Amino acid sequence: MYSIPDSRFPIPDSRFPTLYSLLTTLPFDMHHNAIRLLYAGLAVILLAAAFLLGYTNGKPSGAGLGSLSLCKDRYQEGYDAAHQKLLDSSLLAPSQKRLFAIVGTVKTVGADSITLSTSQTLTDPLAEPAPTERTLSGFSATQIVLRTNKTPERQIEDSQSYNKALIASKGELPTPPLPYDETPSKLADLKPGTMIEVTGKEGEDLTHAQKIEAPTKITIIVQAQ
Repeated sequence: MYSIPDSRFPIPDSRFPTLYSLLTTLPFDMHHNAIRLLYAGLAVILLAAAFLLGYTNGKPSGAGLGSLSLCKDRYQEGYDAAHQKLLDSSLLAPSQKRLFAIVGTVKTVGADSITLSTSQTLTDPLAEPAPTERTLSGFSATQIVLRTNKTPERQIEDSQSYNKALIASKGELPTPPLPYDETPSKLADLKPGTMIEVTGKEGEDLTHAQKIEAPTKITIIVQAQ
C-alpha cells in the first residue's frame, strides 16, 4: 500500500552529500586526520557549552567563597553532562572498555626492564589520555614467542583442511586456523625497534598502566617484507 512521506521527516537529498560521506571520499590519512579534527572541535564546543551552562546556572548574586564553590560545582555538572552526551552519541568510534594486551615498539632494553613506546589507545578526547611510554619488568615466568605470518598458499591449505574437518564433524567444532605461526623465542631477541604485543596478567586492565610487571606473554611480531 502506498504511503505518503511524512513532511516532518524529509528524506535526505542525495544531491547534497553528508559531511561523513564527503570525509569517506578522502584518502585514508586525510580522512583519519579530518575525523580527529572533527572530534577535537566537538570537544571544544562541548567544553564551552559546559562552562556557560555551569556559569549561568551557578552565577552568584554576591561574591564569596561559597559562591565560587557553587560555580565550580555547576561547571562540573555541565561538563559531566556534556561528556556523557558525547559518549552516548555515535560520533566516537567504539572503544574497548578494558585493554588486556597492548602493541608497541621497543624503545630501550635494560638489564631487567624494557621501555615500550605505544600509540594513544583512547578515542574519547575528554578522557584522561593513556600513557604512550610504558615500562615492562619481571620476565621470569613470561612466555616469549615469535609470530610469523603464514604464506597465502599455506593459509589456503589450512582453510581447505578446516572446511573438510568442519563438514566431517558431528559434535565438537574444529578450531579455526590462525593466519600466523608462533614459535618459542627468548628475551635476548628483543631489540630497539622491535614491534611486540604484551599480554598482562589474567584480568589485568592495561589501559592506563604505566608499569607492567610480570606480563603473561610477549609476542614478537615479524613485519611483512
